[in-house]
Amino acid sequence: MRPALASTLAVLVTILVGACATSHVEDTWTDPSVAGRRLDFHKVATVALLQEGALRRVAEDDLARAIETRSSEAGGSVEAVPSYTLLDVAELADAERTRSKLAAAGFDGAVVVSVVDSHERVTATPGIGTTHWGYGGAWMIHDTVVRTDTIVRVQTNIYSVAEGKLLWSGTSRTLNPRDVSDLIDDVVRDVGGALREQGLVR
Repeated sequence: MRPALASTLAVLVTILVGACATSHVEDTWTDPSVAGRRLDFHKVATVALLQEGALRRVAEDDLARAIETRSSEAGGSVEAVPSYTLLDVAELADAERTRSKLAAAGFDGAVVVSVVDSHERVTATPGIGTTHWGYGGAWMIHDTVVRTDTIVRVQTNIYSVAEGKLLWSGTSRTLNPRDVSDLIDDVVRDVGGALREQGLVR
């Protein structure tokens, strides 16, 4: 049984990474000031806006690990730190206080993920018909195939801590994530692919 995923308030972010068969980025927005240059961060905070504390920690750990791995593979050296090691949920509700605390700790960027929608879709498809003969003549029996899919949409925001503003935002759609780690991995690869296509990361 998959853990329930829920979104909360929004706050900070930075650097993710290519696409997966079960997920894709639906839409993106980029601050005009970023056009033509790369998002060059050295130390970023990973923030998962989830109501459940344990899920938040798992998601932020996975996000930090994935960012550092993808950065290393691209020849970079980004340090990613889960925000729960510095900030509690109450602090995340105050964007300016969060930014000041991250800036004082040497962060220049932050990556914030939040679940904007999670729902199940049920699809019923008629199966192969079978002819049966009996006293009443012939009739067809169709075995209906019922499929239930879980669809999760995640918003990823990338912030400049130094400038205190949003630089990039994207919404990705994932089909049937096995768990939070699987969902984060899909999001990181999809968002990274979108950022590379726009020339914002290597």
